[in-house]
Amino acid sequence: MTTELTYPELISEIRRLSLEKQNGTIFITSTDGHIVRIVLNEGTITYLIFDSNYIGSEAIPYIQAIKFARLQFVSGSFESHQAGTLPSTKEIFSQLSAVKIIPKKSSDFSTSTKITPNNQLSTSIDLNKAIEYIKITLADYIGPIANVLCDDYLKQIKPNNTKKDLTVMIETLALEIDKPDEQEKFQDNLRKKIFIEKIK
Repeated sequence: MTTELTYPELISEIRRLSLEKQNGTIFITSTDGHIVRIVLNEGTITYLIFDSNYIGSEAIPYIQAIKFARLQFVSGSFESHQAGTLPSTKEIFSQLSAVKIIPKKSSDFSTSTKITPNNQLSTSIDLNKAIEYIKITLADYIGPIANVLCDDYLKQIKPNNTKKDLTVMIETLALEIDKPDEQEKFQDNLRKKIFIEKIK
């Protein structure tokens, strides 16, 4: 299959190949230039990598951020070992299916997002302040569009009061930055400020 797929169509196709107990490698090329490789062994996902940097469960948040991509399946070729942790195939699909697509057009974005009191972190971190700092930091890299991207993410994903949810948000929004080194700098800055220094 070489036609361009939306994220839901992409996950649906991967699931179909898995349910058919296929053996082989799924190659995914996103429209923004990222490469994903998923290996199936009799339908079970045994290998998962995003670009060459994120392997196993680390790849999942980055795959979730894909908007459009092309998929190609090559049968009979698979890796023998997965470096890094890998959840069960059922859990992988559960995680991949839990994230909705961020619209491409700015007109589709929400202009405001309210965080309810129940969404505050159980740690001493204030969720609203953390999100505001994420917006400000992202704007340093991509400009004013950072606000609408963050608001739309919050509207669709609705993070809970956990460090994991904030971490996934940071990693996902980092993909809006073009340069990989700046993506890493963005993430490191936010992790330090939010989780270590704990913004005031």
